[in-house]
Amino acid sequence: MKQDFTLVAQEYIKERESCSFNALVLDGYLEDLLRRCRPGRCLDYGAGIGTVSKMAAAAGLDVTAFEPDPSMFKLLQANLQGEHVTLTACQAQLKGNYDVILSINMLDYVDDLAGMLSYYYSILNCTGQLILSVPHPMKDLGDWVKVRSGTRWDYHYYRLDGYLEERVCDKPRENVNGDVVQSGVRSYHRTISTYYNAILQAGFTVTRLGEPGVSPRAKDYPVIQQKASRIPYFLVFVCKKG
Repeated sequence: MKQDFTLVAQEYIKERESCSFNALVLDGYLEDLLRRCRPGRCLDYGAGIGTVSKMAAAAGLDVTAFEPDPSMFKLLQANLQGEHVTLTACQAQLKGNYDVILSINMLDYVDDLAGMLSYYYSILNCTGQLILSVPHPMKDLGDWVKVRSGTRWDYHYYRLDGYLEERVCDKPRENVNGDVVQSGVRSYHRTISTYYNAILQAGFTVTRLGEPGVSPRAKDYPVIQQKASRIPYFLVFVCKKG
């Protein structure tokens, strides 16, 4: 799916490190998984601004951060200056045998899901591990009932319709107060079973499935606390080759 991620990148970096859903829901879960990995070569495929790449490096992995979008890649370069992380530019598919591949919240932008998973399988070594997360499929096509409360929104309940209809969807991006800062961020909605079966079809075994809960730090961010304590925001697969 071709789209311009310039605006996504600009909005993403403002809150990513401190008060985003990634920071307050997913990062702690990933840090725990990365600490369990044996030292080796790691590919962070679709590295964004490099936050998870830095986590992996801190856990003792030899990390290559790969980001195919030019606007996001500029942010990645700036964010990893001085870090012990290899930056790999975006134009060619990478080759080699990796011990760990990280695919964090990028497969929902990929049209050819089976092809990408097969590619991951082909560049992992024989005992390699894939850590894969996607935004939770149940939140792709639903919407929150919310009311304005001062400078932010209060979230009352979540309505879900059409979960089983797999298609391209347009999602709004909200800031920490719940205000929509960007509309029409396009991604592919797939069911949990579609992701799971595609992973198996590519040759992987799923060793762990996670739906991370919200961090206690989210109490300082009521909008994220309200939303992420009621529905899951991420789906995480840990897979091994063979």
